[in-house]
Amino acid sequence: MNLRHLTLAATLAALISPSVSAQEFYLGGGLAYSSGESKAEFGDPADLQAGMVTLILGQRFAAGNGFWGWETSADLSFGAETEESSAGTTCATAGADAPYLCKHDATLRLVGIYGATVGQGTEIYGSLGLGMLLGDYADDPNTVAFDATYGLTVGVGLNREFGNGLIGRGEIIYDNFSSDTQEFYNSDYTGTTVRLALLRKF
Repeated sequence: MNLRHLTLAATLAALISPSVSAQEFYLGGGLAYSSGESKAEFGDPADLQAGMVTLILGQRFAAGNGFWGWETSADLSFGAETEESSAGTTCATAGADAPYLCKHDATLRLVGIYGATVGQGTEIYGSLGLGMLLGDYADDPNTVAFDATYGLTVGVGLNREFGNGLIGRGEIIYDNFSSDTQEFYNSDYTGTTVRLALLRKF
């Protein structure tokens, strides 16, 4: 190996090493509240208002005065029911007059994140990626089937470090799921979620 190759190898090692050492995984959970609307091909939409438990796993890398990375999360409601917008009834009590979401089970998201430090121990960040809502959707007024709607999700939030690897987080997320896996009908979902979480770096 000549001097040119040694110099190139040393330069690459110097560039790669800080990136590897600066990466951080984090894991945590918290509480979320979602407010959204499920629209169908016909008939009235249905409204979702639900408290949820959230789980978060991600990895981040230092980038100048900020960071970038990826994150996956799950908001779990354990079967929160929607209400028909005009009548205020649920699928369970009065059936459904359109193929909208009847019962929410989980919202899953996989996003890229980018953020910057705005103060001592405080960061602001944005996220953009894909999301999917899993639950029971109406097939007709008397039956439902487990299906999903999916599409884009975007969010903005604040991180606050408490020391010992702990991070407090508050964020607002907007979901626009315009594709679905329903066999006979089509529906979509738009909603806003507020989440509070405690994360641990490791």
